Formats: sequence, C-alpha cells, structure tokens
Amino acid sequence: MYTLICVQHCETTSCTPHHQSFSTESHHCLLTTIFVESRKMLRLASSFARTVKISSNVGIAKNFCGSQVAGMSALPSNLKLADASVLDELPEPDFPAINYLFPTLNVPSSITVRKFLEPNAQETELSTLPLERKIFEVAIRKDIVHDVIRYIRHKKRQPKKTKRLNEISGSKKKPRPQKGTGQAQVGNKRNSVWRGGQKAFGPVLRDYSININRKVRALGSMMTLAAKFREGNLIVFDHLNVPTKKTKDLTTLLEQHGLKDQSMMFIEHDDALDPNFALASRNLKNTLVRERHQSNIYEILKKDKLILSSSAFEDIQQRLLTQYTCSPKRRTLLRAQKVLDDAKALSLAKQAEA
Repeated sequence: MYTLICVQHCETTSCTPHHQSFSTESHHCLLTTIFVESRKMLRLASSFARTVKISSNVGIAKNFCGSQVAGMSALPSNLKLADASVLDELPEPDFPAINYLFPTLNVPSSITVRKFLEPNAQETELSTLPLERKIFEVAIRKDIVHDVIRYIRHKKRQPKKTKRLNEISGSKKKPRPQKGTGQAQVGNKRNSVWRGGQKAFGPVLRDYSININRKVRALGSMMTLAAKFREGNLIVFDHLNVPTKKTKDLTTLLEQHGLKDQSMMFIEHDDALDPNFALASRNLKNTLVRERHQSNIYEILKKDKLILSSSAFEDIQQRLLTQYTCSPKRRTLLRAQKVLDDAKALSLAKQAEA
C-alpha cells in the first residue's frame, strides 16, 4: 500500500532530487510528494517536512492511482497527481497461496474383519466393524506423539543407586589422629577412598517421570491408530486362537495371510489371550504379543504391522473415545441424574403395586 503525503510550504527553492515537485499556479508555492511504503518511511517523510519548514497543512491520501482518493477535498483543486508509472510494480509472491486447513479424509465407515483360521475366505463371507471418525480422521501431529512416547519412556526409567555415607554401617569415630602418624589425614572410615566406603558421586534414585494431560495421551494413541490405518498396516481378525502351540503351524498360517517375515504386534482383549497362540508366537522373530492393557504406542510404532482381534479393536475404540471426551463435571451430573431417575422409577413401581 502506497501513501501520498502532500506537503505545502512557501519556499521557492527546489526539493531534493528523490522527491517529485509540483508547482501550483495560484499560490506559487511548492508541493512536495513523498511516497511512503512503511511506518519507517512515514517517519522519514515527517522529518523531511519539518526540515523544509512546513507553513500550512499536510494531507494524506491513499490509493490515489487508479481509484478514489481518500480525503480529496483536502487537496488543492489545481494539483495534478502523477500516474501509476511512477510507482514500482508490486512484486509477485515467490510461492502460491497455501490452504492451511486440514483436508477432509475419505475414511470409510467400517473396516473388514478377516477370518484368522480361513485365509482364503471370500470377501462376501467377511464381517465388518464400524470405524469411529473422531479417531481415524484426526490430524497427525508428531509433537504430540513424541510427548506421549517421552511420557511412557520416562515412567519406565529405573536408574541405579549406590549407598551414601549415612547409609553404610560403621562408626563415625576418627580412625587416627590428624597429625603425628605420618599418614594421610582421614576423618571417617566410610569415606570413598577406603575399601567398603561410599561411592564418590554415585548415582541416586530420581523421579524422571513427566506429566501430560489425559486427553493428550488419548490423542497420541488416536494418531497412532490413524497412522497405521492410513498406511494400510492395521489388520483386524475375528480372533487370535490357534488349535496347536507349534510355531511352524502359526508361521504357515501367517504366510497364507501375507504376513511372512513381517515386524508385527498382536493385541488381544484382556484375559482373552489364547495360551496356544502365546506359546506358538514366542519364537517368531520381530513379533510382540500383548493384551490390551499392556500395549502402548511406543511398541506399536516400533512394529510395521498392527494386528488386533475384533474384541480388542472395539474395546480400544471405546476406551479412547471415553478418555478423549471425558468431562468430570458432566460425569458427576450424569451420575446424579441417574440416581434421580432410579429413585423416580422406584417410586412409580411402589405406587403401581399399591
């Protein structure tokens, strides 16, 4: 945006070469025009106006070339404004305008549930499970996922510990006199130099855990599931039960599902893990088997494929929605409303019996 400042003064001397001058016919005075691009230039223009000793007024007009001039009545009628050729052309941006809104994802309403013991089953024979859009349409943010991983890792961090001076058994008596023995001075036999003493600057137990909000933790899990689904690495089976505990039989079954030599993580519903499947999968390379309450996004992200049973998938979706949309006030109100509804129903039942 360019601004035109018209400065009227009664000097007859010419202006500096970098300012354009206009001579009026009636007043025989000089009108100096200064093109201002920024506040800094505006201050320079004001300084110049003070230098040439302004005697009357200063008028400011914007967008004077090719459009209406603001405050035209304040300008002299015989003033001839310059055309747009005196202005520099506006530079074109080096990059196009970018729409920073997140695009709408075409997430399907359901996911196919494969049959674990029937790899060659037809698609018409397979069932489906609904997908929660609040989970699988979430925008991926690496910073949130990183914070959740730090939260998990810091909880598991267990440093070593050595005993300090006050934790070692022994007397506090000075072993020998300070002078006269010709030996080094010592004040305690539990010092770090002697055998059986403390460890100098040894490690101590510290709490490395960090705290993040519960909804942020839920959001990190939602982003992890959404990323696996968009990559095509989320697989849901009807169950994870096998008839035998032989690793060879399980390997053959996984090869038929196209999961040969894959980095995988299996998640089963709580207290529903098949003992045969747990024994057969122990010798599989790059494979983890967890129950729902044992899983975390750190282990999920380390594996390429995420394989869940249908019951575990439904439970994870429900728990994430409950955790993400949790409101303690609303929960308290719902509990109070439930108590009132139960009391009302009980009262109606007693009235009906009477």
